[in-house]
Parts: sequence; C-alpha cells; structure tokens
Amino acid sequence: MPDGVDTVDGEAADRPGRIGAARDVATPAAPRSSTAGVRAAVDGASQGTQSVNASPGVGRVFFTHNDEDFFCSGGTINNPQANMVSTAGHCVHPGDGGSVWFDNWAYAPEFTDGVALHGLWFAKEFTSVEGWVDWGYLWWDFAFVTMHPRNGDRLVHVTGGQGLSVNKSKSLTALLLGYPGEAPYDGQSQYYAQGGIKAAGAQRVKLKDCPLNHGSSGGPFLRAWDNDLRFGYVNSVMSYKYSGNMYGPYFDDDVLDIYNVAKNKQ
Repeated sequence: MPDGVDTVDGEAADRPGRIGAARDVATPAAPRSSTAGVRAAVDGASQGTQSVNASPGVGRVFFTHNDEDFFCSGGTINNPQANMVSTAGHCVHPGDGGSVWFDNWAYAPEFTDGVALHGLWFAKEFTSVEGWVDWGYLWWDFAFVTMHPRNGDRLVHVTGGQGLSVNKSKSLTALLLGYPGEAPYDGQSQYYAQGGIKAAGAQRVKLKDCPLNHGSSGGPFLRAWDNDLRFGYVNSVMSYKYSGNMYGPYFDDDVLDIYNVAKNKQ
C-alpha cells in the first residue's frame, strides 16, 4: 500500500433476489489513448481456433490476508466515475460474517509476462452483498471495487472498461478471461476460455470443461466480445471450479442494485 493511501473499507449491501428485464447497464469503452499495442491472450486449452486479443480491461489482483499473499483476477467496468473493477466476493472478503476485508488490494490491468503494463492501481472501497459477506453463499460471490486514481488519472480512462449486463439468458456464448496460477499456468499472463454457458441452478451459470484454474477467480464471463475493441459485457465472474466446470453467479437485478450502490463512489 503506497504512502497516503488509507486502509480499504467495505460495504455489504442487501440482495433480496429479483429477475427483471434483460438490459445492458454499462457499455464498453476503449481507453482514451493506447500506447501498449495489442497482445494475444493465451488459449487455456492450447487448442483454440480463434485468436483472442488480451484485454486491457482485465487484470491480475494482488492482496494480503493474515500476512499471506494471494491473487485473483478482475475486470474494469465503465461506470460513471471511471474507477470500478468487478471481481469475486471471495477476492475481497472471506465470507465469514466478520468485519475484516482483505488488505493491500492492488489491480494490474493487462498484466503480461509478469509486468504491470499499466501500473498498479489500489483499492479505495469494496462493495459486495450480505449473502456473501455474512454467509459465504457462492451464488452471491461477486463484488465491485472502487479504485484510487493513479498519477491524477482514473482507471477506466487509462485502460478502458467492460460493459455490464444483467438478466440475460443463462444459455449464451461467453469468453472467460483471467490469470490462472496452478500448473500448467503461472499467473503471469492473461488466458482465455470460451464456449456456451448454461444454467447451473437458479442463481448460477457454468462453462463446461473449462481449463482455467485457481487465480482466475474474479475474472469476467464476457458476452458480446469484440475482439478488435478488446471489450465485451461482464455477465458473471469466475467463482469456483468443480468437476472441470467453471461456475459464476447469475447477474440479475440484484447485481444491478449492488452496482448502483457502488457506481458513483469516488
């Protein structure tokens, strides 16, 4: 944590459970200027037929808890304050009902070959949902993080931001981007998996036979991916893997409620 940056606080908002009309809440936005060039993400299965460009709107997350280092993944959201990262709830809070949120939370957009191409950005405030923070329910395993400016710039102005969708079909084509860290991966570059996602109960979706693993948590499920723009719409986040399938919470009106709590925080 740099000098002058306060310890991160968090808010657990209520999520009662509602599904309304399908809508795009935020639209993708490219960075205001781009100097890093276009790099390829790596196919997690090493057998993909589509070349996917790495997104500056997806990055590696670093944090500490009980003096241990951990990492996750996350993605920027094009919110009104241009300062938001979406991730998994378990990447900001242990989900044990306690008041302690994770420390030294930093985001490295488009982390590539171990290099923070766009610098490190530090969290200012976490916003998650009571169902995760108090009870650790996996279908509520998501969070939004408000980031500090860096050198006078706002995160989304530098990296661009993903859009955000709610109440979309649970059966659609999605691209998953993140930073898997277990063998054969090392968490040093952006990897992808893609395919048709399906419903996994009332409040979850899954991608079958997903090669991504630990460290990808918090990385986005992206619908309507634009490979030239390198952005899409966050439709879920990677929560956990079971029997080879990657699961994430279904984004509905309750996710929209939490987004609305967080979107104007500065």
